[in-house]
Amino acid sequence: TVSLPFTTCPEAGINETMYGVLSNMTCCQASKDPANYYWWNNVLQVSSGFEDVRNFSLPLLGCLALSWIIVYICVFKGVESSGKAVYFTATFPYLCLIILFFRGVTLPGAWLGIQIYITPDFSKLLVGQVWLDAATQIFFSLSLGFGALVAFA
Repeated sequence: TVSLPFTTCPEAGINETMYGVLSNMTCCQASKDPANYYWWNNVLQVSSGFEDVRNFSLPLLGCLALSWIIVYICVFKGVESSGKAVYFTATFPYLCLIILFFRGVTLPGAWLGIQIYITPDFSKLLVGQVWLDAATQIFFSLSLGFGALVAFA
């Protein structure tokens, strides 16, 4: 079987920095989260502070430049061009979702996952943690729309 990258922590014993603090263990083991390690050390390439200057991350710099170029193109001619940009920005996410849906449905074991998803397990209704998680999700969902609720009140 093939192991996906960053599903486990890298090899131990290397002194690394995490959020600018030196530690005797790797920052991955300190956080117990390989995804956190990947985000801070491989994507953002965070250094220990201002005195530790590293090279620019060209992929991050390119993404930042591309995003500002797209923003400039959208607002270059004012309202007439931004109206055209709305057609793209409103429909493109749906196109991506449709493509990802059909990609996901064609993966091996997808139908088993869908069956597990739509088949309820009524024994979970007796677990208190499930109800606590549901209430937490409701409050998170309400907090996203709370500004609009106040504005329309």
